[in-house]
Amino acid sequence: MTTLTDKILFRTEFLIKVRTFFAQKNFIEVDTPSLVYSPGIETHLAALKIDEQIDSVEKYKGIKKYLHTSPEYELKKIIAQTRLDRVFQIERVYRNDPKTDYHNVEFTLLEWYQNGETLEELISFCEELVMFLVPLFESPFQRFSVDQAFQKFAGFSFHPQYLKEDLIETLYSKNIVPQSLSLEQIKKYAWDDLFFMLFLSLVEEPLKKEPPTFITHFPSQLASLSKCDPKNLYNSLRTELYIHGLEISNGFVELSDPVEQEQRFHDDIQKRKLLHKPVYPIDYDFLRLLPDIGSMVGMALGIERLMMILYQKKNISEIMYW
Repeated sequence: MTTLTDKILFRTEFLIKVRTFFAQKNFIEVDTPSLVYSPGIETHLAALKIDEQIDSVEKYKGIKKYLHTSPEYELKKIIAQTRLDRVFQIERVYRNDPKTDYHNVEFTLLEWYQNGETLEELISFCEELVMFLVPLFESPFQRFSVDQAFQKFAGFSFHPQYLKEDLIETLYSKNIVPQSLSLEQIKKYAWDDLFFMLFLSLVEEPLKKEPPTFITHFPSQLASLSKCDPKNLYNSLRTELYIHGLEISNGFVELSDPVEQEQRFHDDIQKRKLLHKPVYPIDYDFLRLLPDIGSMVGMALGIERLMMILYQKKNISEIMYW
């Protein structure tokens, strides 16, 4: 049994190592506000709204406030205004998704950004960090594009230009559609929902038996805040690290085009409306400053999830003490 004292000591030791690694790499640790008026726009993001009026702070007067789901917007604003080229933050964030063995509404995110790096260099940096914190694996980690992962684990090539009809046909051919869902219901699913039904069953599940693996070049429909691959605009310059089938981190070659980013925000807003989800406001200060971040890559990593791997725990509650 893990005692409260164990959890406190585990966490203290782990965070000291995180800060040591980034200090050795000449990164600057920064802080950002937890209370924001735009918690993110992504389709399935579930933020926590603050109902209390906060009139003592001018910028919050008369507007809705949320606990942030990630420090990403605020970190990029700092980068744009200071031109700091290596920053990181260890921050408590809030996502109102159902509690599971691997997720708690309140958890800790390590997020870092560095200037002038490629996706491949970002992946190598993340691998070096993980090996420093969790020296349990052999290096190098596996690396597969989404297409390569489907070929390896599902036996077919995935084309990012697939239409919804193609995804639905594949879901039925692989017997992935739950019996409780009719064809008419499945047709109402968004493209990204259908993709993740395939991905979770055919790729993420086999990754539970694989060594640490980076999955790269997700379809451009899932680009979020990343650039698209100039060699193939159907793919995005996005990567995720999986250990024991669990997503540990998510990284981008960061998009710095405010026009394209705003269009993506509006597309996500329309998707949220179709799903009857709350619509969060666009952070126009973020868009205004976005061109000034320059050539930047960034990664977000779940601290408690990585600690679960290190200390061989099956439930996030064995790591957290709040």
